[in-house]
Amino acid sequence: MTQQTTYTIDSLVLGSAPPTSPNHPPLHGYVDGSDIYYAKNYLASDGWTPSQVSHQVEAIDGLTPVSGNVEYDFASWSDGGAMTHDLAALPPSGATYTVRYKARYRGLSQNDPACATNTAPVSDTGYLDGTEVPFSVTPVSGWSFAGWTDVLTGQPNPTILTVHDQFRVIAQFNTIATPLAITSFTPSSIGQGDPVGPLQIHGSGFTANTQVFVNSLARAATFVDATRLDIMLQQSDFTNVGALDVQVLNSTVSPACAIQRDAALPVLTRSEKIFKNGFESN
Repeated sequence: MTQQTTYTIDSLVLGSAPPTSPNHPPLHGYVDGSDIYYAKNYLASDGWTPSQVSHQVEAIDGLTPVSGNVEYDFASWSDGGAMTHDLAALPPSGATYTVRYKARYRGLSQNDPACATNTAPVSDTGYLDGTEVPFSVTPVSGWSFAGWTDVLTGQPNPTILTVHDQFRVIAQFNTIATPLAITSFTPSSIGQGDPVGPLQIHGSGFTANTQVFVNSLARAATFVDATRLDIMLQQSDFTNVGALDVQVLNSTVSPACAIQRDAALPVLTRSEKIFKNGFESN
């Protein structure tokens, strides 16, 4: 059986595979005026035979097959032709014509809170794969840089990000150089009818001036250390089943700036509390 001569139109994304989405969706372009998805093979039955000079390929610049967070920009064709060009005479042994793309990823940064710095965030725009994006922030008086998030977690300030994927980075600030956060409570929940008692708030970035609110009402807090604050619950906290909104807040007067973090403390029914205590004791 005679093997048919095959001509393939294919695509290739240059650069590193993005770590969070290594498989890009099929890209498309035009062959002889018809929209196709790569890769596509052509045989004699499709009208593709050796020595022909009648075929045209057209790449599309700025492809966005999924969302505006990644774009594929035309780079080159493997035969050296322009974005739209006529193929040279088809070789007798078949051939592959590959359109090469370079990814452009959406990236941006945010300052949290914005009032803690006069440094503008990184522009919300598209960055070509391999672009080096500098990150640097300077806190205002009374505030400290408390770390980057996401792809820059653990990196110093300033630092440089080499783009290989979409990114959103938050520059965290606090009145000390540790992010403000609530991670847990002791007890981890309260039940209707429980006796009034202390609540330990565990987290990070607390100071002796950290304010505490429960359902937006201020509570006196005892500063234990940067990872723990203690408050006394009130009888009204045990009334409604659901959750208490516990908030911690650090702020400065000049400049007027504040950062707040919230966490929910569950309020259980008596039966839920009994079941929970029994389950945890087993």
